[in-house]
Amino acid sequence: MSDTLPPRAGLRPRRQDGVALVVVLLFTVVILMIIVSTTATMSLGARTGGVNERAAYQALLNSESAVNTFAQRFQAKMATLDDAALFRGTSASALQEWITDNGLSTYNGATLKVTGSPSKKNFSIEAVGTVQGETRKAVLQDFYASHSPGFNIRADAPLVSYPNVDVTGNASVEGESYNTNASGLKSDGTTTIARLTGAADLPGVDIQLTSTLTDQLLLSKGNYVVLNNTTFKVAGVNYKTSRVTLASLDGTTTTTNFAASTPIRRVDSAVTMPFTQVSGGLSVINVTDPEYFVDGSRVRVGNMTGTVVSTDETNKRVTINWDVSTTLTATIPEGAAIARDVKAVQSGYGVTGQDQTYNGVSANDTRLRNMNPFNSNSNPDLFTFVLGQTKAQMLSYPSIGWDGWVDVTTTGQNFNGKVGEALGGKDITFIDGTTGLSGSQELCGSGLLIVKGNLTVNGTCAEGFSGAIYVMGDYDQQGNSRIRGAVIAEGATQIINGTECVPIPPSSTNPGGNDCDTKVAGTGQGQGKITFDRAALLAAGALLSPPTFDPVAGTWRQR
Repeated sequence: MSDTLPPRAGLRPRRQDGVALVVVLLFTVVILMIIVSTTATMSLGARTGGVNERAAYQALLNSESAVNTFAQRFQAKMATLDDAALFRGTSASALQEWITDNGLSTYNGATLKVTGSPSKKNFSIEAVGTVQGETRKAVLQDFYASHSPGFNIRADAPLVSYPNVDVTGNASVEGESYNTNASGLKSDGTTTIARLTGAADLPGVDIQLTSTLTDQLLLSKGNYVVLNNTTFKVAGVNYKTSRVTLASLDGTTTTTNFAASTPIRRVDSAVTMPFTQVSGGLSVINVTDPEYFVDGSRVRVGNMTGTVVSTDETNKRVTINWDVSTTLTATIPEGAAIARDVKAVQSGYGVTGQDQTYNGVSANDTRLRNMNPFNSNSNPDLFTFVLGQTKAQMLSYPSIGWDGWVDVTTTGQNFNGKVGEALGGKDITFIDGTTGLSGSQELCGSGLLIVKGNLTVNGTCAEGFSGAIYVMGDYDQQGNSRIRGAVIAEGATQIINGTECVPIPPSSTNPGGNDCDTKVAGTGQGQGKITFDRAALLAAGALLSPPTFDPVAGTWRQR
C-alpha cells in the first residue's frame, strides 16, 4: 500500500501561474509603450506641422506686403532724389537695377523681381518671401506704368539752332502768334487733347475721355481744361482707364450737361490764383507750367501783353512786366490761359530766308548763344536746357538696357528703313552716328528722336513726324517733309568759332562738312516744313517724366 496520494482534480502547478503573470505584464507594458510612442509622434508631427504652416504663412505675408507697398515705396524714394538720379528707364532690367541700387529690391524678408517691360505699360513684380532660410512663398502683382506729362521740353521755337539758319525756296517754318487773329494757328493758349466718350454732367462725376493725340491722356492733376466755354480744374487722372475727375473753380456743385464728343482742351499754362494786372507794372503770377517760359518770353493774358522778367520753377511763378495799355487794370481769374508768342526760328547767330517763316525770327539771340553746347562750363548748356539732363546722363540709358532706345551705328551710311518703324510709333529713339534719310527712307512716327551726329531729312511719311528732334550735329531738311513739334540743332560735333563751325574732316564714321548752318529748303508742294506744336512736345516730354506705378486690379496671384 502506497503512501502517495493522487493529485486533486482542477489544480495546476504553481510554476505555470507565475509565467502567465509575467507574460500579461510584459504585454501590457508593450501596449503602453506603443500608445505613448504613437501619442508622442502625433504630438511632435502636429507641432512640426504647425511650425511649418506658420512659417509658410509668414513667408506669404512677407511677399504680399512687399508687393503691396512697392508703388508707394518707389514714389517715396523718387521724391528724395534729384533729377539726375530719378528712374526714367523702360526695361525690366533697368528697373531691376535701379530698385536694387536704391534698396527697394528687398522688403520685410522678401526679394522682388521685375518681369515684363515697363515701356509697354504693363509689367509684373514677383516677391518671394523666405522664412528660416527654407520656407518660400511667391506672390505676383501686375502694375501699370504711366508717365505724367509734367516735363516740358524747352523749345523756344519750332526750329532752334545754335549756329546760322538758312530757310530757302518755298520751305515754311511756322511759329505761333499770341494775337487773336493768328490764322490757322491756335492763339488762345489751349490744345485739344481729348473728347468726351459719352455725355456727362459736370462737375461731380468721373468722366471717360477718348484721347485724340496719344495713347495716354496729356493731363496731370492740377492742370486746367476747357469744355465749350467752361473751365475746370483737373482733380485726378487715371491713365489706365482714361478717366478724369474735374472740379469747378468756384467750389460750386451746380452741374452742366455736356454732350458726347465734346472736345477737351488743355490750357497749356494756366493762372492758378487770381491776380490784378496793372498797365506798365509788374505782376508775380502763379502758373501751372513755369518752365514753359524763359526770361524774355512775350506773353498775352486777357487783353494785355507783356514780357517775362523771371521764372521760379520751385514755387511755380513767373514775373511779368506788362506793356503800357489803354486798359489800366484787369482782374484775371484762375484758369486763364497765358499765351506765349513763339517765333518761327531761334538762332544764336544769323537767319537768312526768313520770308518763309510765320511770326518772325529771333536772330543773334545772345541767351541761346550763351548756352554753348560744346562748353561744359555753360550753365546750362543747350542739351541740358532743352531736355532737363546732361548728355552724360541721357546717353547712359542705352547701356543699361532701355528698350525704348534704338542704338544704330551707322558708320557714315544711311539709316536703313523708316525711323517710325524703329520708334514703334511713340517712343524714344537714339541714333549713334551721322544719318541721312533719302529716297524711300522716311522719318515717321512720334516721340523723341536724339541723333549723336549729323541728320539729313529728305522726306517724311504722309502724316509726318510728331514730337521733338535733338541733333548733336548739323541738321538739314528738304523734300516732302513735315515735322510738328520742334527741331533743336547744335550745328556740329565739335567746337564752334563765331558763326561758322570748324571744318570737319572726312573719316570712316563721318562724311565731314565745311560749315554747320542749319538748312531748311523746299520747292512747291515738296516743301520742308516745321510747325510748332505744343501737344507734340508735351507727349514727347512725357516720355522723359519719371513714371508712376499703379497696381492692376484683379492681377494678384500666388505661385
